[in-house]
Amino acid sequence: MWIYRKEVFIISKYYIKSDVELTNIQSLIEKRKLEEKHVVYSMHSATLKNERLKANLTLNDITEGICSKSYLSKIENNLLSPDEFVMKKLFERVNINYDKLLKVNTYGNLQDLLNYYLYFQFDKIEEAYEQLNNEYFIIRESLIKLIYYLSSNKLKEFSNELVFIDEIKSSLSDYELIVLMFCTIEYYILGYQYINARKYLNIIEKVVVDDEIIRTLFDFQHFIVGCNTNDHGLTIKYYELLNNNNYYPMTRKYRNKLMYTYTIMKNEDALKILNDMEMDLIIDEHINEYYYAKCIVYSKLYDFESMVKLIIKHNLNTHRFVALLGYGVSCLYKLDRNIENINIYRKAFFEYFKSLDVEYTNVIHYNFIKLMAMEIKKMSNFEIIEYLKNYLNIKNLTYQHHIYTKYYKCKLYKLLGEVSRYKEIFLFIQDDFNSFHDLKFI
Repeated sequence: MWIYRKEVFIISKYYIKSDVELTNIQSLIEKRKLEEKHVVYSMHSATLKNERLKANLTLNDITEGICSKSYLSKIENNLLSPDEFVMKKLFERVNINYDKLLKVNTYGNLQDLLNYYLYFQFDKIEEAYEQLNNEYFIIRESLIKLIYYLSSNKLKEFSNELVFIDEIKSSLSDYELIVLMFCTIEYYILGYQYINARKYLNIIEKVVVDDEIIRTLFDFQHFIVGCNTNDHGLTIKYYELLNNNNYYPMTRKYRNKLMYTYTIMKNEDALKILNDMEMDLIIDEHINEYYYAKCIVYSKLYDFESMVKLIIKHNLNTHRFVALLGYGVSCLYKLDRNIENINIYRKAFFEYFKSLDVEYTNVIHYNFIKLMAMEIKKMSNFEIIEYLKNYLNIKNLTYQHHIYTKYYKCKLYKLLGEVSRYKEIFLFIQDDFNSFHDLKFI
């Protein structure tokens, strides 16, 4: 019997952590030798397996007098086209009328849904989601739910749906399995778990994906992971691939250019490019991405006051901008407390901070904002050390951010050094090394 992955929520006022995974996915894909086949022997194989496991029935429990256990195993693993009479009898064992199940209309084509996702047509994804039939577990509909949850940033709902799919993923067709991999990687990316995303991308990279839509989406995922793990080779490779892809939408190319600019370009060159872009008409859907890119470049140039002024001037009060505002104010305090408008900047930060909520999708920013508030308030080194160790849990953290992650580590090591806790520094460095390398410290 399959055992569901651990979904551990470590909940404090400032920290929520959830781990999901597709169990044994690499061995399944290697066994399948995926060819991206769209052939589905039975779209109800997953339904049958799901109902059997839900009822805690063994293969023998539902095959006796109908077929062999081997035959059912092949049905559940989508390895043959089952006899309709046999399917009807098997579904009777799990108390489902097979004739009624066949009459259920499945709404939405996976390829269409992925195309909508690529082009940010989230209203069409929502329309498909609202048309789903929820009377039975049908794998195509479950995958559509995953795409909808991603498009609406409902990551907790996504992880709950993945429970059912993970248990019966061997019943998926090759194409459905590839779609499941895309959705899982996208979940990790939206949740800032880039190391996990890279692990799954390495698995799917061995599969030849001919479908242009999903291959393009995988290329985009490679690019995002490269940017956020400081893998410049990966970033450049997939930026160029996507830029030369005529199928790739211009709105994504624009956002890629912004991210590429502050990730790869020299800081002075990046600022010039962004200033030149500002001379063009920036449409509303891009404006916040543009401001974010500019703030990142300002921070890299140590021009913290320009960053702070930009955020306050345009009232950029979402979590990621408030995090940068706190970072800028904290750095200005360390550089010079006599800056003319420092108290105005400080007040703006705490006003924005008080207005924020803590949700599953923004907690990574909120954690950093809390740390910045502690620094600006000049809380003691010991309080900040305990916050970093207990709430952010760096040793076991799977989340990454191109600013926060480095800052957490450097800050912790610096403070531990100041209070002469050198053994703890060594242990954190050792654990960090072991998390990202095959070679291990012993």
